[in-house]
Amino acid sequence: MDYKILDEAKEELREAMIFYNEERPGLGLELLDRFEETLEFICDFPLAATKTIRNTRKSSLKQFPFSIIYKVNDDLLTVISVAHQKRRPGYWKNRL
Repeated sequence: MDYKILDEAKEELREAMIFYNEERPGLGLELLDRFEETLEFICDFPLAATKTIRNTRKSSLKQFPFSIIYKVNDDLLTVISVAHQKRRPGYWKNRL
């Protein structure tokens, strides 16, 4: 399935990578690996993740407290947010 990542979601991922690299060099790249693995899974099985509001779904990253929030329209998966699971719940809703 084709996908696009909103600029805001790209920025969230970038900021998280910077934070984790400051904690431990290379940890940001591990976060990116988990993101890519999860994105690949949801592209293969887009309806397998938990439903949230307004026809969005969320899939958690392994090892990190983040979820990919996305929406599927026809043959396009749109990543709306790379959201921290404990901070500012639902802040991404205005992107829908």
